[in-house]
Amino acid sequence: VEILRYSIRKLISGIPLVLGVTFISFLLMVYFGPDKTYELLGKNPTLEQIEEVRRELGYDRPFLTRYGLYLEEIVTLNFGSSESSGEPVSSLLARTIPVSIALITPGFVLGNLLGLLFALIAAYHRGTWADKFIMGAAAVGMSISFLIAIIAFQIIFSSNFGLGLFPVRGWNIHSFGDYLSYVTVPTLATVFVALGYNTRFYRAVIVEEMTRDHVRTAKAFGTPP
Repeated sequence: VEILRYSIRKLISGIPLVLGVTFISFLLMVYFGPDKTYELLGKNPTLEQIEEVRRELGYDRPFLTRYGLYLEEIVTLNFGSSESSGEPVSSLLARTIPVSIALITPGFVLGNLLGLLFALIAAYHRGTWADKFIMGAAAVGMSISFLIAIIAFQIIFSSNFGLGLFPVRGWNIHSFGDYLSYVTVPTLATVFVALGYNTRFYRAVIVEEMTRDHVRTAKAFGTPP
């Protein structure tokens, strides 16, 4: 019950922050963003055409009215339609978000599990060569950009200059083997980049826990590490 109350209080206290962020972003979009009127009309539009398009886009309405409609669209998940295909953006998201989740989930899970494993080894052998080697490798991994890593893995595993084993385009899934072929390169790149951060983070948490009073008390009573 206390956790539920705490969660509700945090959610309520976060409402002003959300409103502030949306207000500032909408303000910047209105006064500094692109004007779609001339993009839709092209060259040399008439004054009547400009006024008609501005009415359709809501540019003639007061700022607060437009902001209220903006909040309503966010709450109702009404993101309009794609300018290129005319398909509702919500439909595009419903079709593409599951693919994105399917791509990032293996890398996220493996990156955390392997990071935790190496962190346990480093923390258990704290101060030894194993700890220094793992943390040194983690520092090297953290210094490499994800963009560089994904390009390198694509060249090695997917290009004609490399092994050419896995596809890097499309999403034609008919079996679990097809799924593995599409997610292998993104997963390897994600694990390679995230492993350093995860290892350092989990090691710091584990070392901190190992110095707490209850751990020292357990060791004093003969509990093995």
